[in-house]
Amino acid sequence: MNCPYCKNDDLKVIDSRSDTNSVRRRRECTACAKRFTTYERIENYHLMVSKQDGRREDFNRSKLINGLTKACAKRPISMADIERIVNEIENESKIEKIFSINNISFWNLIKKQILDIYMTRIKERLTYILISEKLSNNKDFECVVSLNLSGETERIFSNNKNIISVLLQHAFGNYSKQIESLEMTDDLHLIKDKIAVWGEIMKSYLIDNYKLPEEKIIVSGSPRHDSFFKNKLKNESENIILLTPRPIIHDIEGENSDKHDLYEKTLKKILKCAEKNDLKLMVKLHPQRNEHNEDIIKIIKKYDSEIKIFQNTPILNLLEKCSLMINLSPDSYDASTTILEAMIMEKPVIDITLASKRYEFEFLKDKAICDLNSSDNIEKFMVELSSKTNTRNELIEKSQIHLNRYLSNQGNGSKTLAQKLVDMK
Repeated sequence: MNCPYCKNDDLKVIDSRSDTNSVRRRRECTACAKRFTTYERIENYHLMVSKQDGRREDFNRSKLINGLTKACAKRPISMADIERIVNEIENESKIEKIFSINNISFWNLIKKQILDIYMTRIKERLTYILISEKLSNNKDFECVVSLNLSGETERIFSNNKNIISVLLQHAFGNYSKQIESLEMTDDLHLIKDKIAVWGEIMKSYLIDNYKLPEEKIIVSGSPRHDSFFKNKLKNESENIILLTPRPIIHDIEGENSDKHDLYEKTLKKILKCAEKNDLKLMVKLHPQRNEHNEDIIKIIKKYDSEIKIFQNTPILNLLEKCSLMINLSPDSYDASTTILEAMIMEKPVIDITLASKRYEFEFLKDKAICDLNSSDNIEKFMVELSSKTNTRNELIEKSQIHLNRYLSNQGNGSKTLAQKLVDMK
């Protein structure tokens, strides 16, 4: 080995470190006294790289390091981090073990697709980050309003001390000390500057449980629901029920066949009750892309192919037409925002949960909805609440009491938030 500076071949090792993939040595030239780093690796496999034009060429570690170095030039990523990334890509034997069943690897079958997706996402992510950093350093704005604080781009803005970061509540948040660990998904623990909430219930919870100073909380109301207050009680039909089945989320529930069976049984129970009592159903699927949504569609269409199923249609258009909303939920710890939206439209709500336990949410304490389990007499309440009865009127009255507690500045959330943001200057 020769010195890269003076070509002398008399070198000495002054430091040596090893990991599972290589040995890193820090060397010094005895002639010019300059230092440099070398890496020793075992070459026991041959990697090829597929180019965008279809050509294939030998994997070149230096090319990959140079490309990553340029892409990460403005990021706090060290050369050691880049080396670790390249080591992981080179260590294909480790990847083969990950993508295997019963010690049989299927990595070669999916390698090209996975790597194409991976490289595309890296480029997209780096582009987002670099654009966000450029915007963050722009002095033309003083505040950023975002729906989360944990995203890569959102963190760039929230970490800029010259920009006020405002987290905007965007869903029907209901919290309880019993399920405090699940609140991490709403980023409440990441609040540094301010949060804009929909009402006093949420404000009190943040003060009591997060010890958040009152001056950090903006009570704005819900900008996204301003239009709902202008369209209440339009074109209501007495025999139309809006069904909102929330899908089972595999990341949370896992592959729980019993939960799927109970969900299907309960869904068919609702369909049968509607048919028996001449009640027309409309179905609004959750907008997320979820495999269970496809199962729900198949169950409904097999029972009655005439039932209309919507997914991307605004729920306001459907709530205007119905007299009752039924929400079917596989769990009990995350109340659907459709429940609040039905309250705004003064439509009674039946919330059917498959979970055995309910949590102490404020809307349940206020008895603002009809709270049922899959084993309850669903038919009785479907009939009573879909027609003009005292039971229906009493439930709507309780829902409006809760709505006034939960939601401030009704119909004026956008205007209130905008004014609060201006007043922060």
